[in-house]
Amino acid sequence: MKHQNIFLTILTVAGAIVCAACTDYDIPINPVPVMTIGEATDITRTSAVIHAYAGRASSNRLTIEYGGKGGHFTTTAPLTPVGDSIICTLSPLTPGTEYACRLCSYNGRTEVRSKETCFSTLPNTKPSVSALTALAQGPTSIIVAYIITDDGGDDIMSSGCRARNGATGEQKTFLADSGKNGTEIEIAIGGLERHTPYELWPFAINNLGESTGTALSFTTGNSILLGEGGNLKELMQGDDNDYITLSFAGKMHGDDFRYLREMKVENLNIADVNIIEGGEAYVPSRFTKDNIVGYGMFSDMEIRSVVLPLTAESVEEQALKDCASLVSLTMPANASVILPSDGCYALEEIEVPAANKHYRSIDGILYDADVTQIVWMPMGKTGEIELPATVTAVGAYAFRGCRFTEFVMSNNVKEMGQAAFYGSKVEKAVLSDALKTIATAAFQKCASLKEVHLGNATELLGEYVFDGTLIEHLYVNATIPPVCYDNTFVNNAIDIFDHCTLHVPSASAVMYRNHRHWGKFKNMVEY
Repeated sequence: MKHQNIFLTILTVAGAIVCAACTDYDIPINPVPVMTIGEATDITRTSAVIHAYAGRASSNRLTIEYGGKGGHFTTTAPLTPVGDSIICTLSPLTPGTEYACRLCSYNGRTEVRSKETCFSTLPNTKPSVSALTALAQGPTSIIVAYIITDDGGDDIMSSGCRARNGATGEQKTFLADSGKNGTEIEIAIGGLERHTPYELWPFAINNLGESTGTALSFTTGNSILLGEGGNLKELMQGDDNDYITLSFAGKMHGDDFRYLREMKVENLNIADVNIIEGGEAYVPSRFTKDNIVGYGMFSDMEIRSVVLPLTAESVEEQALKDCASLVSLTMPANASVILPSDGCYALEEIEVPAANKHYRSIDGILYDADVTQIVWMPMGKTGEIELPATVTAVGAYAFRGCRFTEFVMSNNVKEMGQAAFYGSKVEKAVLSDALKTIATAAFQKCASLKEVHLGNATELLGEYVFDGTLIEHLYVNATIPPVCYDNTFVNNAIDIFDHCTLHVPSASAVMYRNHRHWGKFKNMVEY
């Protein structure tokens, strides 16, 4: 009985061991994955996106096998699923080709593949071209740009721009040097007719045909669009016609101004220009600076009118030196510093936009913002000049070479610089009652001067005040004879004491007759 129990125990343990072994063997270490593959999306000529599902395959090696239907399959690099989902982009593919693809799983011993899904890549097409953009424009030329947005999957054989004359219907083709996807292509189109409507459109050609972009319509004229600057010479393309009027817009630097100085133009409008640093010197040793109308920039040019850039912050001295034909000048709206130029003999008016907070123009004369000082008197202004009552000072050489014939100074002027009327055409001048000193050479070389009125506050006359004049009448309102120098009345043209009549207040006549200088006038009239 005892032996029988021991035997049963041994059998029970052995049976348990066998059963346990059988249970472990029946459970697979790597279960067979559940795999599906969806339809391809985002199909292009050379790529497609594959969406697949792989359940129970987290530790397996997963790949996509793909190839031309019925041909050799290519295997992707191992894929990393997100959960059970797989997204894979197949590229590069052959355009216009039918493909089959499937998901493959490998667990170290066996490979399992999903059913195949099929798709076809898009075929090659004609290229696609963007709309045409104007970069710069001249009177007989234009620089345009476009982009080949898609080469259609084939090499571009030819690309460029076509231009149709709207008046005659004549069409011309301008070829680009090359054309690539996504690269901006620029073309300079010249030889156009002035004041003529044109239609331009870009094109690109591959083996499958030609495509064109949206057309650009414009009319040639006297406006020049410069774009980023430095292309004025290219735009003009040797066009040396005489232009009555030219308007510019865009950016200009030294190269542009150097070429502009060679052009023949009467009326120049660069209000919409931004002056930028760059390029070569526009005149020897002078280079452009941002927003500065520089020294000598327009010097010696044969122009009748100039509108300077609205955005310029400064107009340097002698910027328009010796522009002898210049009649009209418009200053920048943004300028805080404006200095005059010599030799503008014909200049009749200087205008400044109302937006300028630093200067003001009245009757073509440039004043400071408060109209207390004359900044620039146009030399070519004729007729009678009467200064506003707000003017308190007149600078040295303020009216040098001016052509006006009569001048009336407001009684608020207390200061006048030397040689204020030097070489002018003034014939009659009435000075301020508040002016105490008549500065040195005030009317020197005023060959047309006939009559001068000195205010009642006059205390001193400087040297050579009337030298080189033909003055005939001098009115002195001061009750006390002003101080003079020995050479105050020196005159290389006439003997002023013999030629000129002196007019003095009756109550002061005796003092003038007994004065060592004033008493030399042979003709003295009391009033």
